[in-house]
Amino acid sequence: MGISGTIDGRVAEIVMANPPVNALTVAGWFELARLVREAGENPDVSVVILAADGTGWNAGVDIKEMQRTKGFDALLGANRGCFEAFSAVYHCKVPVIAAVHEFCLGGGVGLVGNADIVLASDDATFGLPEVDRGALGAATHLARLVPQHKMRAMVYTAARATAQELLQHGSVLEVVPKARLRERAREVAREIAEKSPTVIRAAKQALNGIDPVNVDKSYRYEQGFTFELNLSGVADEARDAFVEKRDARFEKLAMNKLKSLDEAVASVKSGMTIGFGGWGSRQKPMSFVRALCRSDVADLTVVAYGGPDVGLLAAYGKIKKLVFGFVSLDSIPLEPHFRAARQRGDLAVLELDEGMLQWGLYAAALRLPFLPTRAGLGSDVMTHAPELRTVRSPYDDEELVAMPALSLDVAVVHVHRADAAGNGQLLGPDPFFDDLFLGAARHRVVTTERVVETAELAAGGPLSSLKIHRGMVDQVVACPNGAHFTSCTPDYGRDEKFQKEYAAAAADPAAWQEFRARYLDVSEAEYQAAVGGAK
Repeated sequence: MGISGTIDGRVAEIVMANPPVNALTVAGWFELARLVREAGENPDVSVVILAADGTGWNAGVDIKEMQRTKGFDALLGANRGCFEAFSAVYHCKVPVIAAVHEFCLGGGVGLVGNADIVLASDDATFGLPEVDRGALGAATHLARLVPQHKMRAMVYTAARATAQELLQHGSVLEVVPKARLRERAREVAREIAEKSPTVIRAAKQALNGIDPVNVDKSYRYEQGFTFELNLSGVADEARDAFVEKRDARFEKLAMNKLKSLDEAVASVKSGMTIGFGGWGSRQKPMSFVRALCRSDVADLTVVAYGGPDVGLLAAYGKIKKLVFGFVSLDSIPLEPHFRAARQRGDLAVLELDEGMLQWGLYAAALRLPFLPTRAGLGSDVMTHAPELRTVRSPYDDEELVAMPALSLDVAVVHVHRADAAGNGQLLGPDPFFDDLFLGAARHRVVTTERVVETAELAAGGPLSSLKIHRGMVDQVVACPNGAHFTSCTPDYGRDEKFQKEYAAAAADPAAWQEFRARYLDVSEAEYQAAVGGAK
């Protein structure tokens, strides 16, 4: 079982055996790549046979592994594993013979298309079912087996070609009875192995050097579209349908999550627990906060690494309890409205170490009741929060804080770009803990500087900028300049002049009423007009 390699004479034979249909797991693709590379590096090997035992030669990636793995890890692993295996076959320092029986699908075509010689049993078929699985890839390699227009038709329809067809196209050397396939591959391999090893290796290098197509670059280009399809949601539905043995329901994906600001704010009800992303006076969902101030909602429990979001809601009397690590305007150390509310005793508070707050969100995201941490020990956090408990490690009896999960009814974060499906992009130097806020909440709202097509997300930044995926988001609201007056780097920095005006007004009741009348007790459009709009 698995993938094995043997050497007989100067012939290495690598055999795939992964029942029921030889669909390879992520680990399987990387193992195959390793064995092929090692065989090519072995000076005692002149040729490699790539064969398979059991039903089918290769059925591509293990789709069930993808669907039972949370997030994108299995998808990314399969993409990288396939790339490594295909590349290992192509760049193997000795010729690779593919001995194909029954069916060769998806990733199998990538292996065969990059092989030097293909032998096939008389029952063998070749195809790319990718379009039925919400993916793209290996058309680069299919184009090495069939003519261009035949390849296109096979990609669009997921139709298969027989070994006899490929024999006619010249891409299959011979078609033989299945019982004779492995031995015939060994005969061809021994014929090559009788030649000078030095000449054969030079021939392989020369043939690759005159190849008109850079197969690595071409395949990587195809894989980019697979990633886009996953962001759009089409791929998940296609794979779910395959695993559940039903027809895909793509019509449900036509719906999007775009909402107006008022519609999103309407999801917040009095008495709820709401978390705001961002950090201090950086990347706060201020359009949402301003709209919430204008609403009738009250008695909120607010969870935040606080900035003017907390200050404004406190000034408007919306907060019953505040759970926070700090409340600051960064360049102004203490948020003035927060200071005033604390001094008046308006708020019940749970003041936490920043790491404790992170851990509480993480516990909620994992749906755990608590997570152990050393943060808070030896500090007055435990003194002022007697509701916090400690636990003993079952391994070494160490005392740890049992940080309770900070479960949220609603979470709101602001991102630089988002698509209608809810994929969000953070282009700044720090993603803060926005993904944890969304993970901890039952209802998740993303406000964004700009709504873009999914393809623009993939092209607009590295993979690390796409920490927020559609499965974490319920509503998307277009809010250009929506973080103002906090920063939204690199789109714009903090409006320090306005922030100083805000802080100064907080110190004078008359000035504050004027500030409210001009900037806050107005529509979002009027606010943006007053501050100069998106920069």
